[in-house]
Amino acid sequence: PPSQSFSELLAGSISSIATGTPLGDLFAYEGKTPVSIGRRQAAMVPIVTENMESIKTLYYRDSISPRILNAVYLTNSTKLTLEPGPINIFEGPTSVGEGLIRQSLQTGMKDIIPYAIENGCLLETGRSDEPKSAHKASIVNGAMVLKRYDIYANTYRCANKTVKNFTLYLDQPKWADAVLMEPTKYEEEV
Repeated sequence: PPSQSFSELLAGSISSIATGTPLGDLFAYEGKTPVSIGRRQAAMVPIVTENMESIKTLYYRDSISPRILNAVYLTNSTKLTLEPGPINIFEGPTSVGEGLIRQSLQTGMKDIIPYAIENGCLLETGRSDEPKSAHKASIVNGAMVLKRYDIYANTYRCANKTVKNFTLYLDQPKWADAVLMEPTKYEEEV
């Protein structure tokens, strides 16, 4: 018989114990077999065991970690709605970490799932606490319109100490009425 790779053996050894069904605006999982867990014990139960579309990337948000994190930009390519909760991340046969789905992901939805610190990239951040003022004057229909802007700057400098190329997503909370100057377009705005 042909030999199987470790990842093929692993994939064949774990099976989902539930199926999913849309229920109006909700989604219900129905167990295929009963699961018994003893009192004061916990268990991770495999609900979804399908491969999903993902891109390995790096992620930074200062409120989550002061360091750059490894992450997957995950597309829910299953027919199931993925509910918030833990998710195991594999690179081939190797488990490289555990992430957390933070919101319900219906089929086709995407989210960035951080799962481990990236030690090969260092990040320096800078933030201006004092705004720089800018003024703009224009005359429209004989009336002068004067606008005043306060400019705050966040700077990021990333040093890649590895030989790998990475894409780094900076997750910067947006202030009300803020305008992005460079680059001029968000990858994603939520």
